[in-house]
Amino acid sequence: MSAAWRGAAVAAAAVVLGCTETPLDLHLAPGDDDFGPVALGATSAPHLFICSNDGPEATQPLVVELGTNQSDFAVATDGCPGQSIAAGASCGLVVTFSPNAKATRQDTLEVRSGGSSATAQLSGEGVDPAMLRVAPASDPHDYGAVIAGGPGQAQVFLISNDGGVTGPPLVVSLSGPDVSMFVLSQNQCSGKSLAAGASCSFVVTFQPPLAATGAHTATLHMGGGLVLGLAGTALHSAALAWSPPAHDYGSRPVGLDDATGDFDFQLSNQGNLGSSTVAVSTTGGSDFVLRSTTCGAALTPGASCTATVRFVPSASGPRGGTVVANGVAAPLDGTGQ
Repeated sequence: MSAAWRGAAVAAAAVVLGCTETPLDLHLAPGDDDFGPVALGATSAPHLFICSNDGPEATQPLVVELGTNQSDFAVATDGCPGQSIAAGASCGLVVTFSPNAKATRQDTLEVRSGGSSATAQLSGEGVDPAMLRVAPASDPHDYGAVIAGGPGQAQVFLISNDGGVTGPPLVVSLSGPDVSMFVLSQNQCSGKSLAAGASCSFVVTFQPPLAATGAHTATLHMGGGLVLGLAGTALHSAALAWSPPAHDYGSRPVGLDDATGDFDFQLSNQGNLGSSTVAVSTTGGSDFVLRSTTCGAALTPGASCTATVRFVPSASGPRGGTVVANGVAAPLDGTGQ
């Protein structure tokens, strides 16, 4: 056989086989595709693959096949099987991932034409679905008794995603018959979709107005199926407090009894109900002496009275005591020298 005849035979064969002359004629892009974590029972977003013919001639009709793991991967949109792609042309197909096990899953996507083929390696991970939880989780969350008309009682709530994929968008809101008594603030959650392992927080304050009495409720909605009841009781009571709440007299000579050892304390009623009759006293033996007081009558809400306590150290070294009114004490300290 002459060299010229052999060259002609090869050329004729190339025309007949088209892009199947060599496996390099067909290409799939991307060649490797990771679908990432997908929740069990869910389906991934579609991933597009392009099959191109880089050969000089048209292909034979294409065959598209998945490997052994067809229960996890599926060809959702197929524009390639049976097509003959012209030289330099391409077709597209879409693959989705629906994991059937909580593990890494793999498969192969293959496009064939005659003896030529192109493959793409597929991978993905089956994971737990999003699992949102809120803490504290007691339902209802009870704020207990809160002074009506006061600053209220605040509670920080934390939402966490313990699942394996990003959760649905969160929207924190309040509803219910007494919703005006519950105040939402520092909201870092609304509009956010928590990734696996992420968290966010917000604050709800139970703040009953002065006119409120008894028990009150509301409902906390957070999205993602999270709902929590809220409860609290409006309290009317006296709330006595010393100002300052404690005092250190420093050092004084033992036995020195004069006005330089005097200190004035103020007792106020920070509640919304009048107190009982106020009785002021001191502890600490002869070291701390009640010199005078304007207290004695019941204190109405917002009212105050004063008590003057003198430090007369009876011995050297640290001395301690308290000034007390109706069970409310302010610690006293000093040193005899």
